[in-house]
Amino acid sequence: MLLPMLALGKPPMRMPSKLMMTGERAQQTGSYQQAVEIFEEGLERRPQSKRFLIGLIKAKAQLNQCEEARDVFLPKRHTRVANREVLEALASCFLRIGDYSEAVEWQQERIFLSPPKVRAFARLATYQLAAGDREGAKQSLASAVDMDPLNESVFALRLQFAIGKGQVVE
Repeated sequence: MLLPMLALGKPPMRMPSKLMMTGERAQQTGSYQQAVEIFEEGLERRPQSKRFLIGLIKAKAQLNQCEEARDVFLPKRHTRVANREVLEALASCFLRIGDYSEAVEWQQERIFLSPPKVRAFARLATYQLAAGDREGAKQSLASAVDMDPLNESVFALRLQFAIGKGQVVE
């Protein structure tokens, strides 16, 4: 398997290290502080590791250490570290701590970075509503409806709008 890859001029795929797998397992089980420590140790060993960096950002975001996660991310903002998962983690982190404008900013960046999905626009509209930008939220809802008017995210968002307007019966 390795020889055909080398013959094609492609570098061999690197398997995740034991430390990386331990960090990801800690994250999956909800041991976010332990995951942060593991990913930081991994970055000390391999400072250019994209996987350790992404893991650290996501673990810090899950601990609601939003500013720290953002500060780790910003120097790598224009690299492959900027992916959908990282940007969504930052946006939801800022939403949880009540910094709605920052949540909107990161969700917008997520939409511009990769192919938009209905849920991405629905999240953006939710964040915009929380930030008080009702018109922006309407535009995001319209984008979601254009993509898939029968998506459950669209119905949930319409429900939020109706409740916000005091039209509970609607």
